[in-house]
Amino acid sequence: MKEIWKLIELLNEYERSKWYEWWWEIKNWIPYFDDELPKTKEYISVLICAKPYGFIKWLVENDKIDLDKVKEIWIKHNGRMDVDGLYRFSVYERILMLLSISDTPIEDLISYLK
Repeated sequence: MKEIWKLIELLNEYERSKWYEWWWEIKNWIPYFDDELPKTKEYISVLICAKPYGFIKWLVENDKIDLDKVKEIWIKHNGRMDVDGLYRFSVYERILMLLSISDTPIEDLISYLK
């Protein structure tokens, strides 16, 4: 449960960076991670990982993601790097793809954090 606090702190930091900084505070996020609220937890998982929400892109841009961990998982799923040792997709896109195929996207996202 300690790891979830890191994610909650980052969510608060992200929300504060947007114009509606007053909207979400830590007390607003806690209920979404309560195991007794599975439908709500699934909904918030989709929201956090959704491209339009922008949280994943913000994490990458603000150096909050362990890029070596993402590279390792990407190679594990794809078996190789793309042509000439370069990737066809950006780190941001690779993270979105990995989270979209995951059964546990929030736990995976937490594991990618620095």
